[in-house]
Amino acid sequence: MSDVAAARAFARTQAMGYAYSGWAPHRSVGVPVAFSAEGAPLLGLDARVAEAWNDHCVLVLGTDQPRVEMQGLLRAPEDTEAGVLERRMRALHAGARPLRLDVERVWSHDESGQWREYAPVEWLLEPPDWRGDEERITGHMNDDHVDAMARMARAFAGVAVDEPRLVAVDPEGLLIGWDRELRHIAFAAPARSMDDVHQATVQLARRARAALATDAPAASAPAGAQVAPARA
Repeated sequence: MSDVAAARAFARTQAMGYAYSGWAPHRSVGVPVAFSAEGAPLLGLDARVAEAWNDHCVLVLGTDQPRVEMQGLLRAPEDTEAGVLERRMRALHAGARPLRLDVERVWSHDESGQWREYAPVEWLLEPPDWRGDEERITGHMNDDHVDAMARMARAFAGVAVDEPRLVAVDPEGLLIGWDRELRHIAFAAPARSMDDVHQATVQLARRARAALATDAPAASAPAGAQVAPARA
């Protein structure tokens, strides 16, 4: 997994962060967070606060190592993306309305203490072909494949859970949640199409089953699987 992919995976597991105006860093507020499929942050922030900040925002995820900081401009989702982004926000924060942060710069502080900076073109993924069908994907997994996701959680993250749910899908993996925790389980390769998502998910399920059958950890367990509170 590349450095930027690991940073994106960590960021996706952070359902809460804190944000402040780029002009007033001493006045931060806690904020519900979700992410678009391509990796754009969505903030459950009152539009009046954003207006008071002149829409200029810094978002901080994590407290020490790892940690991701993102700077950019807040805006309401465009009509063509509003439904998709609102569903992703509601999957973590019922009733929250998202503002999208159009990132201008991203910094990550990894577990080794190394700081890295990414431009938007490095951070953001291309929107997948299946973006409008994500609700169908998550619904199918949550209705019919809870046992498979429980095996993934145990094999890849070492956590025994009874009723995990698929919160979101992105081109790099599955965001699985339970109680107040989130884990990002990485695909072996990017999933651009619906068939890619299907094949990648089947591969994860097979790897998890095989690993548990031998009581051995799954090879190449996703490095981006991090724990975070799933709700405020």
